[in-house]
Amino acid sequence: MKILKPVFEGRKRMRDELGPERWDTEKPNDVITWIIDAAPKKDKHQQTNEQMAWRLIWLNFAATYTTSMINMAATPEKRLTTC
Repeated sequence: MKILKPVFEGRKRMRDELGPERWDTEKPNDVITWIIDAAPKKDKHQQTNEQMAWRLIWLNFAATYTTSMINMAATPEKRLTTC
């Protein structure tokens, strides 16, 4: 969480400095921005850096798991077998 906190803080600062109109046209197109934009505006707890960091961690977990499953399905000869 300590590593991701400054990343989210910097992006939120950028959003505030740009303002709503410029943010919509000039914002970076990456997962950090997607997570910030997707956080429910009515729930302040969901907009905390910690909650956004957890979303990123779970997203990375899901992406890694999905990629592993695709690779296993594509290369059955490389699967580990149990004795």
